[in-house]
Amino acid sequence: MFDLPVKPIGDKALQQINPVNAGTFKKFRETLILKAYSPVTLKTDLSEFAQLLHGIQTKIISV
Repeated sequence: MFDLPVKPIGDKALQQINPVNAGTFKKFRETLILKAYSPVTLKTDLSEFAQLLHGIQTKIISV
């Protein structure tokens, strides 16, 4: 809308999950950004999803 730069959210969390799940995490992040969720919601949802991915350590096929 205003063409403001979007600061990458979740990069720290991305470093802590299994590389197999990195694509799934990035896709989830892009989806939330496209839906224009607030920065607080993005931070919370990405943190929770990263914890899930870190905990299972296996690939999630789709989001």
